[in-house]
Amino acid sequence: MKVMKIRLKLLFFVFALIFVIGCSKEEEKEDYSTVSNMIADRNKARLNQAAQKKASAKKTIEVEEKLSENISNSQTEKQKMPGITFEENVKIISESSGKTIATGIAYLDKSGKIINIRVKNR
Repeated sequence: MKVMKIRLKLLFFVFALIFVIGCSKEEEKEDYSTVSNMIADRNKARLNQAAQKKASAKKTIEVEEKLSENISNSQTEKQKMPGITFEENVKIISESSGKTIATGIAYLDKSGKIINIRVKNR
């Protein structure tokens, strides 16, 4: 009977040892630490992706601003074309009554084509 008690104690000690080794706190810490590392890595990746999106958006805004500046510069160059050198005073006359309706200035290019007409009220 003493031998059975010793065997039972030994068997209980072996199971307790296996249980303690299997459920050790270090393994739990490692499991949770790997999860926290995964979460931290995911957050870093999100931050990096957001920074890249901001940088690309900033670059596209800068490019669009440059393009709009170039377009506005080209439009002002067209308005200040060296070909617009002639101004002519014009009268707008009604066909039916023959009276002058308004006066204005016609802007002509070198070939004589009308570029713009500014109408002044009489």
